[in-house]
Amino acid sequence: MVTFMPTFLGFTILWFIVGVSCIAVFTVGFVWSLELAAQDSKIVVTLMTGIIFSLGLLLGISFAYWVRDYRAYHQVFAGLHLITPILLILIPESPRWLVSQKKTEKLEEAICTLTKIAKSKKLQFDPISFKCGELTKHAISDDVDHFSFILTKPLLRTRAFTMFFCWITVAFVLYSISMNMKSLTGSLFLNMALTGIFGFMGKIAGFLILAKFLTRKYPFIIMFLITAVTCGLCSTLDPLDPTQRSVLSGLVVLTIMCLSCIFSIIWLYTAEMYPTAIRNFGVGSSSLMGRIGGAGCAFIAYLIEIHPGLPFMVFSGMCLIAGCLACSLPETGTLPPPSSMKEIEQRER
Repeated sequence: MVTFMPTFLGFTILWFIVGVSCIAVFTVGFVWSLELAAQDSKIVVTLMTGIIFSLGLLLGISFAYWVRDYRAYHQVFAGLHLITPILLILIPESPRWLVSQKKTEKLEEAICTLTKIAKSKKLQFDPISFKCGELTKHAISDDVDHFSFILTKPLLRTRAFTMFFCWITVAFVLYSISMNMKSLTGSLFLNMALTGIFGFMGKIAGFLILAKFLTRKYPFIIMFLITAVTCGLCSTLDPLDPTQRSVLSGLVVLTIMCLSCIFSIIWLYTAEMYPTAIRNFGVGSSSLMGRIGGAGCAFIAYLIEIHPGLPFMVFSGMCLIAGCLACSLPETGTLPPPSSMKEIEQRER
């Protein structure tokens, strides 16, 4: 419908709806995949999600380079979404989410799904013991976690607003560099392609770090601090000087890789902060903050007019604050995702 809209206002409204829908689908798909994965497979799921995103970016850039008609461009990629609803039929509902609803019929569906998974993996699974255990938990506490807990529970509220700022920072800095640093290569297409390539490399680095050290918190903080340093150094360089420009380009590449590494960690780290019933809302609201941060990159041009190094000073300060705030977050790498708010409070104690 976007390609047939005759007015700019109509195009803008429909494109806004498309953008919101894409982010919602991506968020739900990520959380859904994460909840279906075993504890030792969460990092692989996160890596595959990041890699597919980077490959999609490179595919979109390549296609846009050869097809300059925006109508044809959007129609081709819209056609791909005719296939995805069919593929979703093959994927079962998340057993974690079903159990978190604390309803008998949902519990039965979860048991059915878990039985099929155990049979396909040739594992032992006792549905009777599982059902009795879950019913006992429900008898102890019938409270269902609500998305309002993010505001009403001090523990979740602190974590949520810390992650909100981290999401805003990483999206704002990454998209600002990607969209406004055309002067580094002289070509917007080449600049975006390099962003996708270096982003791919950063996500691989994030996967290797998570797989090696089984931690989320400390790589998350360190990457923010490294980015703060690189952006601070960039603010002192003159892009008009040939020698300094080469150093600036190298630092920008390192910054993009660090930010991409943060992105590969922040999706998983955010998901592990919330109980199952509100995990989609928690990750979705954090991702929304990231989109707001990304929208702010349009105003970077005004800072450049004041002083060429001012944007990097802002980037450095935001990353430094984000890294310091992240020190208050818990370590989640060695624990399974929490199933309830009560479990989060027990872990904190």
